[in-house]
Formats: sequence, C-alpha cells, structure tokens
Amino acid sequence: MSQEKNLIDQLLRTFKMTIINIKIYPINNPLIEKQISELFAVLKQILQKETILTISEIDNKIFINDKEYLGKDPTSIANITSITQFFLQTGIKSITFKKEIELDELKNLLLAMSIKKPKVSTKEIVNQIIKEKNIKNIAIDEIE
Repeated sequence: MSQEKNLIDQLLRTFKMTIINIKIYPINNPLIEKQISELFAVLKQILQKETILTISEIDNKIFINDKEYLGKDPTSIANITSITQFFLQTGIKSITFKKEIELDELKNLLLAMSIKKPKVSTKEIVNQIIKEKNIKNIAIDEIE
C-alpha cells in the first residue's frame, strides 16, 4: 500500500508541475516533454494494477478512485491544494485515465488544458479536443 501511495504522490506532484509549466512553455519544450513522459510512466505503473484511475475533486478534496487522498507531509498537501485549485478553476470535476492510455492522448489532453480562450471554459476546450483527436482512454467528468 505504501508503494501505491508513493506512486499517487508522484503522480500528483508530476501532474501539478506539468499543468503549471505547460502554461508557461510550449508543448515541445524539453522540460515539458520530460514531465509528460514522467507523468505517463507513473500513470502506466499505476494502471498495471488498476483498469482505470480517476482523479476527482469533491468539496475541495482530492479523491483517487473514490477514496479521499490525504497528504502525508507538507509537500503532498501542497500538491493536493494545487490540484484542487486546478479543478475549481477549470470547471472539471474528474479526469479518468484508462489502462490503454497512449502518450499522444496524454499530450493532447495537457495541451488542451493549457489553451486559453475568452468566453470558453477549459472544460469545453478539453472536451472538444477529446472529440477532435478521438481520445478514447481519457474521460472528463465521466466517473464509471
């Protein structure tokens, strides 16, 4: 269980850093490519044991596959706070990753999250990209 918790800590930390940096740097920046690859590797490790992984925000708390995720130290608590803010700012309630996720699907999702358009929510942009790019292994606000 502690290895699984460490993987979740690593996932949340990498996800937080990637969504922060992708708003600053282009998707093909070496830093972003490295972070996306790290995020993908952690996701794949977790998805070896699970068929899906859902990260959701409910009442300012982060849930991983319907279990509240509690930080074990100040760093993991800070990651939870940042990710909660991300969910609140984007209007997204949950992101579900399926076992068959591909690197390009993750890249397209993260790229969609970095797009800013007036009068269009991040959630709408993400859902549009999911449809346009035919992303089948990531779902937004579709808890199974």
